[in-house]
Amino acid sequence: MSLGQQCWGCRWRRVRCDSQQPSCLKCTKKGLPCPGYSTTKPLRWRHRVIKHETNDQTLLVLGFQAPVNDDVAPSHVVLDALTYYNAVVVPDLAADGSSSLYTIDISKWAEFNKSKRHLTLCLITLHRAVRELGNVNENQTLFHYHQACAAEILSHKIKTFGQAGPDLELFEDVSLFFFSQIQASAYGAWRAHLNAAKTLFNLWGVEALIGRSDFEFFLCHLVLADVYGTTMAPASHISAEDVSQHKVYLTLLGRFTVDVCSTMVPIPEVVVRATTAINMSRAAGTISDAHTMKEAQGITSSPSAILESLQAFDPTDWALQRPRHTFSQVTSWALLATCFQAAAVLYLVQTCGTNVSLNNEDLVDDDCALFYSRLSKAVRELYDLRQHGGVLYKYILWPMVICGVEAIVRKDEQQLRVLCESLERTTMDLGTLSMREAAIFLGELWNRNIKRVAELPSKTNLIWDDIFDCAPLFLL
Repeated sequence: MSLGQQCWGCRWRRVRCDSQQPSCLKCTKKGLPCPGYSTTKPLRWRHRVIKHETNDQTLLVLGFQAPVNDDVAPSHVVLDALTYYNAVVVPDLAADGSSSLYTIDISKWAEFNKSKRHLTLCLITLHRAVRELGNVNENQTLFHYHQACAAEILSHKIKTFGQAGPDLELFEDVSLFFFSQIQASAYGAWRAHLNAAKTLFNLWGVEALIGRSDFEFFLCHLVLADVYGTTMAPASHISAEDVSQHKVYLTLLGRFTVDVCSTMVPIPEVVVRATTAINMSRAAGTISDAHTMKEAQGITSSPSAILESLQAFDPTDWALQRPRHTFSQVTSWALLATCFQAAAVLYLVQTCGTNVSLNNEDLVDDDCALFYSRLSKAVRELYDLRQHGGVLYKYILWPMVICGVEAIVRKDEQQLRVLCESLERTTMDLGTLSMREAAIFLGELWNRNIKRVAELPSKTNLIWDDIFDCAPLFLL
């Protein structure tokens, strides 16, 4: 019997490959990146390997002396965790392929404060648990243990925090705790840590943080998490303080020196601005603070103007303006931009539809149908590119949820099923539970809507605030 295609990883290890696409299961189960099936032998980076005997176990250290008395975990556990992190987790930390900047070697690990080491192990142990690698129960227990240790340290830091200038260590710890919560659940206690980070941001001020890449990486993620978290909160939850914060974000966008494409939130600035403005427009009917709303209305476009700005945005032009090293992926970047553009239009019409194109209701319906079709097609094509090594499908959770809601509105069961199956696959690829929770959320929403229509046939429209009454964050 002839063998199928053999990936280079299995060839190097001299084992039979199962030829699964895009990554073989043997590489995946070992927590290793699959080099693929290219006819040309890929470059293979060789680390200097040193062997250390510790507790009768042989440790493989990539060119660095093993830590002897790490106060967070045994040395062999740390080395195993960092090897897994660098091989499996790091590639997903930047959409443009620059994720190697986030690798952690032993020397860098030694510079981490104690809470950051606990939080890094949180990310790694949960990643393994979600992907069902190793002992799942043990990894889940370790996740909660390291998170509890980090929480205790962080609580002490906050209690003893002074009013001095920006403290990167504290800001980073709060941000990492937020990421840890999001990885575990879209419904978790992440909002408390997001609010803590916003408090620090407002205390220190924009000018103290902008232009400092060490702060900007975390700040960029937190700003977008707040904006897109607000999209999935009831309008009654959007306070005058939130509107003021969004106003600050609008002045901040465009000033980041960090390229959003090198982050986990590679969203075009035009679309982020439009989404921020939609959030502020939603709040108009629920906030009693007239002064705050007058300020907001002074800098926010009308819903119709927001729609026009989104319609004028060209995803292909945006993709062509990406850094030169991403030119080979122009098609993928254009599809990703299309996903966020189309999802923003659907979000606008679903939440502010009565104020969009007031004199032409058919136009709004046509826009919805057009952008729903574009969104569905772009999501499908990004997942098709996954079979050829494409990675940008990993960064479109928010558009996929918006697409799912629109599918439910249109009773498009086939599209909803495809979305839910794709979200489940991505759960295993990314090692985060938000994707699976999104699939469950959409499935339950479909069932709720079927039941609601059967009981109240005269009320066919879904109410956005009812859909997202639990205020999840489906983004990272």
